[in-house]
Amino acid sequence: MRITFLALALLSLAGSSSATLYSLRDDFSASSNPTGPWAYGSVSGLGGGFAANTLFTDTYYGMQTWVFSAGESYPLVLRNHTGADVTTWSTVPMHAGDVGLHPGNGINPAAVRFVAPFEGSYAINSLFDSLGGATVSVGVYRNQSLVDSSTLGGSGTWAYGSTLLLAAGEALDFVVGSNGGYVNDSTRLDVTLDATPVPEPVSGLALALGVFAVRRRRN
Repeated sequence: MRITFLALALLSLAGSSSATLYSLRDDFSASSNPTGPWAYGSVSGLGGGFAANTLFTDTYYGMQTWVFSAGESYPLVLRNHTGADVTTWSTVPMHAGDVGLHPGNGINPAAVRFVAPFEGSYAINSLFDSLGGATVSVGVYRNQSLVDSSTLGGSGTWAYGSTLLLAAGEALDFVVGSNGGYVNDSTRLDVTLDATPVPEPVSGLALALGVFAVRRRRN
């Protein structure tokens, strides 16, 4: 009887898993880049390699901003931490807590990278918002391979949502690139990932214990 209970307990633990919610806006860090699974920076062209921005400032429109370099702000990633709308960065206001990207000129898209911390199922919800003025190419890339993309022509939004099975260490890049000139290309990005780990496999010993106990009880 004790063996049966042990086997069933092992099976139950092996099949159980808890979900973790990752949120770009809620997890944003002004002190570390990368931070946890997130990194803020740029890619070398659409689908190109990612590099994290290493310079931080809170003087760019008064918002928390990871800029490209001391001499060139763009491409950048920022968050409105002011507690109020910021009306000077984009055609329509950036609301409190919003995260925004602005591409650089030419082949310097801004990007946010998410690196899967464990193997699991990731329910992804993302929204790119032109904030009333951006003319940009936007897309989601998995390990630098295009998953889906669109263009925003000065108004409107584009949403990408899907559930992907990711291995630990796989990267998702959420990218905003200039579509022509890069003036007024301020773009809001919202991303959440609801992640559930793949259950640990049941060991052969646990299975053997369960089968043995059931047979013994029937006999």
